[in-house]
Amino acid sequence: MKIALSLRWLRWVLLALYLGLVLSLGSTAFIDLRSAIPFAVLVTLGFQALFIFGSGKLELNRPIRGWRLAIPAAVAGLMLAILIGGASLALLELFRLYEHILVFWRWMALMGVSWIVWSFLLFVYCQGWERFNIIGRLTGLIFAGSLATLLVSIPAHIIVSRRPGCFVGLFTALGIASGIYVMLWSFGPAILLLFFREKRRFELREDRRPAVDPAPEAREQPRPPKE
Repeated sequence: MKIALSLRWLRWVLLALYLGLVLSLGSTAFIDLRSAIPFAVLVTLGFQALFIFGSGKLELNRPIRGWRLAIPAAVAGLMLAILIGGASLALLELFRLYEHILVFWRWMALMGVSWIVWSFLLFVYCQGWERFNIIGRLTGLIFAGSLATLLVSIPAHIIVSRRPGCFVGLFTALGIASGIYVMLWSFGPAILLLFFREKRRFELREDRRPAVDPAPEAREQPRPPKE
């Protein structure tokens, strides 16, 4: 009982901290209306809503197949494509491949191909999973990818920043920013999963109940005849 109560309080604390962080970033709109941060916050919240609720009705223990899985797979694929784009920028600057960085359309093509490939792989891989498991596993995959991007970008930034020049470390910093952004993005669905756990348990209990209540006559034992 104490563990359950602590988890209930923990999820509300995490949600409050996350909303406080998001609102603090969005509050820059009152300081500078030309800032892109408020727009990025709205886009982030929109993609989180699509990822969680875009697969249809919120029946967490029901398997998802077909086109209903396309939206969460596409959003998760987009987050992984952002991570690949950030890590590629960091590696390109680390190995001094500046001529490839300057060709912008090549980098955009890499992002587009990564998005399509990841979306297709996740769409095929997650067929038939329950909605709760899909959200949880994809969120875990996105979080692990953000850690991998940071593990690549941070050491690259430390090495590159020691080189002479005015704009050294710019692309590795973009790699770090992409990893941090996607990590913060994954916190939203992860926190909501803490609220969905009780709803999923209730649905599982309801599914285990008999579909039809037996008639009272069937529950009564027949009495022996009187002699």
